[in-house]
Amino acid sequence: MFPREIAAYLDVAIYVLEARAPLATFHVERELKGTRIFALNKADLADTGETKRWVRFFAEHGLDAIPLSTKDESGYERLGELLVDAWERKHAERAKKGIRDTTLRVVSLGVPNTGKSTVINRLTGRGRARTGNRPGITRGYQWVRIAEGVDLLDTPGVLREFSRFRAGRPHLLALGLIPEDENPLEAALDAVFSHLGSHGWTKLQKFYKVDDRVQRLGAWDAVRFIGHRLKGGKMTDALQPDVGYRILAAFRQGRFGRVSLERVQDQGPELADLLARLEKPDTPNPKGKAR
Repeated sequence: MFPREIAAYLDVAIYVLEARAPLATFHVERELKGTRIFALNKADLADTGETKRWVRFFAEHGLDAIPLSTKDESGYERLGELLVDAWERKHAERAKKGIRDTTLRVVSLGVPNTGKSTVINRLTGRGRARTGNRPGITRGYQWVRIAEGVDLLDTPGVLREFSRFRAGRPHLLALGLIPEDENPLEAALDAVFSHLGSHGWTKLQKFYKVDDRVQRLGAWDAVRFIGHRLKGGKMTDALQPDVGYRILAAFRQGRFGRVSLERVQDQGPELADLLARLEKPDTPNPKGKAR
């Protein structure tokens, strides 16, 4: 978590979400009172139509959500425009008070491995922020100069609200955002298979050289079916987790096309409720007891 003592001095919070699972990767700090921008990262791997629906969803709640990918600069250009707008508003307010210098202070937040450091690197045009492919690579806090008059505080990835984290573990595992864990593996595979669509199944069948019988199987049976192909007919129960993780790795790389694990029609109501609760003031504690 970012240092609480500087919360009042931060003007903009960029929350980096995974475009394929905005709810599972949703994270907002109530202490931050400035502008909120949601970056839907890795949008090139998500279903294009579903990402557009998520952008509209955030807009309906008065929030900016921007799809980002390494293959399209337009999202970063839009993000830069929003930061310029925020700087100009702050500069105008300070000018009224006779203050000439203006520095916009931005913070990036998100669960581990959603690509926060990569986003920062694209904004700066340089590899100043540490990046990596495993959860938790950003171990400390560091300030990064985005542009003249705009400083960004990079933070370690955070996972909060245990009950919601537990519910979202299958999606987090499917996306490689948490370490390998066999407990939600079947649920993670089921989430991937249930969102493939006809185009995704066609790609999966071609990738593993299996026929369409795989579509009619449950998650573990589908893993065994694919495993027989991968293991040359020597598939065993002990090999199921290994094959399952290989399937998830292929999904993360986009081998089955653009696939979103969360849809506005399914997860939108829960995220809308979270947003509504975040806007409510803290419940008063009349007895003065610590909570």
